[in-house]
This record gives sequence, structure tokens and C-alpha cells, in this order.
Amino acid sequence: MASFSVQNFKSKVFSTGLARENRFEVILPTVGPNAELPSLMCKSASLPTLNILVKQQKLFGPPAMRAASIEYGGQGIQLTFYVDAQMHVKKYFDDWMHLSISKSSFTVNYLKDYAFPVLIYQLDEKERRIYEVSLTECFPTSVGPLNLDQGSNDTFHVLPVTLAYRYWESKDISHKDTSPT
Repeated sequence: MASFSVQNFKSKVFSTGLARENRFEVILPTVGPNAELPSLMCKSASLPTLNILVKQQKLFGPPAMRAASIEYGGQGIQLTFYVDAQMHVKKYFDDWMHLSISKSSFTVNYLKDYAFPVLIYQLDEKERRIYEVSLTECFPTSVGPLNLDQGSNDTFHVLPVTLAYRYWESKDISHKDTSPT
């Protein structure tokens, strides 16, 4: 007998719901003025990947795969931001990028001067935070171009940004009903 039941699936979905892609919040570090604005203007983000790197090990019989290390996808996570009319969002990321490498001497600064935590939250239907991912030692590695076009009357600038980080940690911060029944 199959363990899957459509009725059980429907019951679970109706009672707990499903997480929505459009319910999220990104909290960026304070870097210069208008630091709150980019967090508000985040159009899209993603939760980071997690991979176990494996090695083949042959002791006796067929080879077995064993965990060798963990990879947090820290080479980059893509975020996209709407750009405000005064270009504060663009200036914010320009300023953050220049914290890592000096504009005048082109020397690399210390990690503590440009790498900060970034928080990404999954929100529920009531806009409450239910899941948190904290990116550690995070900094922008790429800020994409903003195209200029005389023929584009009804479009807005959207700024792609890639953030590198060392690793991430997650927390389940669900707001469970703890009232007595």
C-alpha cells in the first residue's frame, strides 16, 4: 500500500500552508547614508545553496561515497534591487564596493572593514519572519550595469548585485501559537 495520500497532502497544505516566493525581507548592513533604502528596494533574492562534497572510498567491495567537506555556496548570491530616482541604491553599493578596495590607492582593505552580516528572512502570510538566513562575512563582488535607452519610457532601473560570503547559518523563527488550548 502506498504511503502517499492525496487527502493527507491536501489536509497538510490547508492546515499549514505553503511558503510564498514573494514573502521575503533582506537586511543589509549600514554602509554610508540611506542604508535602509536598499533593503526596502530589494526586488528579488534567493536563499543560498548548501552542498556536501564527497570522496570515493574503497575499503572492501564496491566503492562507497563519504562526506569530505561542506560548501555553502559562498562564491555568490544574486540579489536584484529597484533603483530610486536619486540613485541612492546605486550609490550605496558603489560605496560598499569601495570599502573593500580603496578608490585612491587601489589597495585591498582588511576584511573587517568591508565584510558584514546580511540577513534574509522568509515571511509568512501575515508578514512575520519565520525563517532566517544569516550570511557571514558578506560583501558585494559585482554590481551590474544600468542600461540607458532613449526609447524606454515606462521602465525602471533594476540593479543586479552579487554578494560573496564565507558561510551561512539558518534559524527557524516561526511564530508558533503557544497559547494553552
